[in-house]
Amino acid sequence: MILVSIPHTQYPDHVHQLVRKALRRNFKDALKGEFTYTKERLPWVWENVQREVEEMSLFYYFEGQELVRVEEEPDDGMSMEDLFGDTFDDCHADTIPGGQRALNAQKANAYDRVDQEGVWVVQSDYEQDGDWHTADCIGGFVGDDFDGSGYEPQVCLAAVEQLFESRGLELPKWYPSKRGDWMRQCIQIWDMYVAMHEGAA
Repeated sequence: MILVSIPHTQYPDHVHQLVRKALRRNFKDALKGEFTYTKERLPWVWENVQREVEEMSLFYYFEGQELVRVEEEPDDGMSMEDLFGDTFDDCHADTIPGGQRALNAQKANAYDRVDQEGVWVVQSDYEQDGDWHTADCIGGFVGDDFDGSGYEPQVCLAAVEQLFESRGLELPKWYPSKRGDWMRQCIQIWDMYVAMHEGAA
C-alpha cells in the first residue's frame, strides 16, 4: 500500500517504525478480543494501522514546519497511589505466582523505576499568532511509557485539529484509502489556506 504520494512532501525517516509499532499494538489488541483471532479480522487491524500511521505522519509534517509539537514535563502531582492504586496490596498476593514475596519484589521494582525514570505529563501544542497553545495533555507516564502506549495518535492529532480550527479550517474525517488520499486532502486544504493568507498579506 502506498500511504501517501505528495511530491512536495517527504516522509519522516521513522514512518516505517510507526508502521511496525502500529502493527504490533493493533495485533496485540486484536488478540485480546472476545473471539479467537482469525483472518476475517485482518482488514480491521490493517485499517487501524493505516489510520494511525497517516495521522502520525500528518503530525510530523506540520511539526517539521514548527506549527505543532509534543513536549514532556514532570508530573509532580502524581502519587504512587495514583499510579498503582491497589495493584500491590497484600490481598493480591494469592493471585500471582510466588505469592507475597513476588508481590513485594514487583512493588519494589515499580517504585524504583518511578524514582529513576520519573513520571511525566505529555502535552501537544499548536502555534497561533506566534504563541504556543495547549491542544491535549495526558499524565502518569513512567519513563518513556508514552512511546507505544497507544495515546500518541490521540495527543498528536489533537494538535493538528486545533491548528486547523485556529485558522477557521476543519480537519477532514479520516477515511481508508490505498493512496493516502486523506493526508493529501488535509495538506491541500492547508496549502490553499496558506496561499490565500499570504496573498492577502
